[in-house]
Amino acid sequence: MYICLLKVKTNYSYFDKTLGFYFFAEKVAIKILDKTKLDRKTQNLLLREITSMEKLHHPNIIRLYEVIETPKQIFIVTEYASGGELYTRICDNGKLIEDEAKIIFSQIVSAVDYMVIEI
Repeated sequence: MYICLLKVKTNYSYFDKTLGFYFFAEKVAIKILDKTKLDRKTQNLLLREITSMEKLHHPNIIRLYEVIETPKQIFIVTEYASGGELYTRICDNGKLIEDEAKIIFSQIVSAVDYMVIEI
C-alpha cells in the first residue's frame, strides 16, 4: 500500500506513533508493511534492501528518505515517481518506441553501474 503526502512546512517533520502521521516538504511515496505478516527471512531481506538503499544517491534510483518502525508496522518513505512503473507502462501501452527505449535503457544501465560500484 502506497500513500502520497505533501508536507506542510519545508523544515518540519513530525511523527505521532499513535496516529501515524508524517509530514514532508515534497510529494513522497510511503510503503506500509505489516510486520506481523513478515517471516524472519523476509524481514532480513527487507533490512538488507533498506541498508542498501540508504547508501544510494543517484538520479535514476528512487531515493529512500526515511524508515519508521512501530511495533506492528514499517513505513518506508521514498521519493515519489509520478511516471509510475515501467512494467505497467509497457503492459498498458505496448512496446516503447526505439528513441524512448534508448533513453530508458541508458538510465537503467547507469543506475546498475552505480549500484555495482557503491554496494
